[in-house]
Amino acid sequence: EGFEVEVFKGLNQPLPVVYFEMNANEHDRAIQALARLSEIGTIQRLNVTDIDHQGWLFDEWIGYDEFVAQEVERFPRTTNVVVKMAC
Repeated sequence: EGFEVEVFKGLNQPLPVVYFEMNANEHDRAIQALARLSEIGTIQRLNVTDIDHQGWLFDEWIGYDEFVAQEVERFPRTTNVVVKMAC
């Protein structure tokens, strides 16, 4: 936990799905992790679920740019980011 960027630096090819935890006060770190994933492949879509997996934050899966543009206040305190990548 907290080392997503470092872990993702060890990847040299995209994975079909990547899942990681994000705390609302660490939105910038999540963006850094996504930026690293986009260096190794194409992020097709992503969504966010609350920590209890009780539902998606976004009704539709969104793109990377739309995720980055979201206001931090929109996210629950702790969430899980699910990223679909082109392989």
